[in-house]
Amino acid sequence: MKKLAILAIVIILPLVVTMAQDKSGDIRRLMAVMQMDKTVDNMMNSMQNAMKQQATMQIQGDSAKEKSREEIIEKSMDFIMTEMTAITKKMIDEDLPTVYEKFFTHGEIKDLIQFYESPTGKKLLEITPEMSVEIMSLLTTKYMPTLNQKMKELMSELTLGSKQ
Repeated sequence: MKKLAILAIVIILPLVVTMAQDKSGDIRRLMAVMQMDKTVDNMMNSMQNAMKQQATMQIQGDSAKEKSREEIIEKSMDFIMTEMTAITKKMIDEDLPTVYEKFFTHGEIKDLIQFYESPTGKKLLEITPEMSVEIMSLLTTKYMPTLNQKMKELMSELTLGSKQ
């Protein structure tokens, strides 16, 4: 009986390991098909502009000469870009596959690969940045003013309510 159990483990274990490796390999393939490196790079580049503005604001003032301020900003941005490149690589190589492993079965990963290799999937990847810009524009021009107005009204009500 022990021999049978050991034999079963010896046969089944490599199959399980192979299946896990196949899923891992397919997740990495999905990352490539989805052009995840390009997507994360675009996201990081968007963040870079915000970071540059923040760095500029932090070093403004009478004590910083204009030339040294520009030099500080340039060096800061070089540092940020180097760090963000490392973060991007680590995120794509380690973190994103782990997230996909957690939320998708191997069959679903294969379905996603098939979709992103299709003409519709390729189109989605191509137009996603443009769609994102349009969606953000709608959000900031159409919905945020209404939300801001409602927040002002709420704050006014809360302020008046606390004075009574």
